[in-house]
Parts: sequence; C-alpha cells; structure tokens
Amino acid sequence: MAKGRRSEKWIRERAESGLCLCCDNEAFSRGLCQSCHRYCMGQIRSGTVEEKDLIGAGLLLPSKRKGRRIKAAIAKEIAKLKH
Repeated sequence: MAKGRRSEKWIRERAESGLCLCCDNEAFSRGLCQSCHRYCMGQIRSGTVEEKDLIGAGLLLPSKRKGRRIKAAIAKEIAKLKH
C-alpha cells in the first residue's frame, strides 16, 4: 500500500478516469478493481484495518449508500416511524 495520504485532486482525477486507486486496472467498486476491492474488504472483515483508515489514506472511496437496504415493505414503514 502507498505511504501517507494521497491528494484529493489525485483521488478525484483517478476516480473520474475509471481506474483503480491502487493499480492500473479498471475500477469496479468504490474506486478499486475487483481484486483490490476483494482484498480490502477481507482485511476490513478480519479487523486488520478499518474502513475509515483506508478512506483517509485515499485507498478507498466512501460508500454512496447511507445504510443497509431494507427489502421488506413492512420494514420500510417501521423505519419511517422511527425517524
């Protein structure tokens, strides 16, 4: 992995170009190619690194989703009542 923090400009340009933030392959999800994404998610699941640390270092783009998807219609109605 790269040392230090990457510049916002470099991250933005790389994301717009459609290339992985870590290698030169085509970006798949959150600015990473499939193999880099799989590796990063495995490291996050195992507890080796936290997602916020990868985002802070410019190695992962933040998620566009605001939370978990609610599939059941009744669950959506209950969620509306809570907010």
